[in-house]
Amino acid sequence: MNNKNQKKTTLIKRYKRSISLDTFIFFIPMAITFLTIAINQVALDYIGRILGGTLFSLMIVLYLIQDYILKNSIGKRIFKIKIDTKKLSSKTLLSALVTRRVLEFTYHPMFNSNFQAICEKIDRVTDTKIIAINRKS
Repeated sequence: MNNKNQKKTTLIKRYKRSISLDTFIFFIPMAITFLTIAINQVALDYIGRILGGTLFSLMIVLYLIQDYILKNSIGKRIFKIKIDTKKLSSKTLLSALVTRRVLEFTYHPMFNSNFQAICEKIDRVTDTKIIAINRKS
């Protein structure tokens, strides 16, 4: 039993790190885009604002669906975990992954002390599960 709890704790730590890394990777380009638009607001004029807003919206959409497009986000690939979606049909897969991403962002591990309970809640709501990928030797 102790070994099972230790594996689950290790998996939760890797999951927390992957969420933090995904958020960091996403928000650096987002912040640069936002600051560029804010600084050059006068020079960009109407078309520049539309392009900036479109780019900003596109980046948010890509953040939400990166698990669907890439099959695993960059953070999950680095920390060798994946989302088990075998119970889901292809119709509900995208909505479950987007819901999971929104919940990950809403209940970010940086702001919650009991992240294991939050992970279980996210798993229940989205009908998905985080599993470890066997590391290759």
